[in-house]
Amino acid sequence: YSYIYRIFLLSFIFLFLIRNRIVNEASDKNPPLVSISLILIFTVYVFVTMAQTISFLNAAIRTFSCNSAQSTDEVYTKTLGGVYLLPKHTKSLLPGYHRAKLITDLDMTKDPGALYQRELAYFLYPIDIRNIYSKKPFDTVLIFFKENVENHIPDGYQLHHIFNDKNIIAIKKD
Repeated sequence: YSYIYRIFLLSFIFLFLIRNRIVNEASDKNPPLVSISLILIFTVYVFVTMAQTISFLNAAIRTFSCNSAQSTDEVYTKTLGGVYLLPKHTKSLLPGYHRAKLITDLDMTKDPGALYQRELAYFLYPIDIRNIYSKKPFDTVLIFFKENVENHIPDGYQLHHIFNDKNIIAIKKD
């Protein structure tokens, strides 16, 4: 809607300037076409703004009414699914700070992979999958949305937990 608002605003300013010029030149009592157009554009602008506000309020009310009886955990599970449950389960298996290498088939430079990576990093904290807190070697490998997951466990790591056929945790061998 921002483009519509900009167009209306620029049209309003442009028509206002034209109206002032025409009114100054013409002294008759009949309203010029530009004044009528200006009033029409302003009215449309007000109605579009009201419609958008009502739409946003209705969406907020629907979202609140759907989620108000549920806990935060239930809302995250319903809306994010595995992207929330996998980190929750991983943190219960690996308490404390860990440096985890994320191996995935998803493209982390564009959505949905980039969004999943951010969500995983948020829900996994203090497990670091983005390599921004330290440059120490990885002690864990998190294989996420990868076909044939067991074939992608790097040398020096052993299988720790299997979530499903596309998600596993491997930890460094002692």
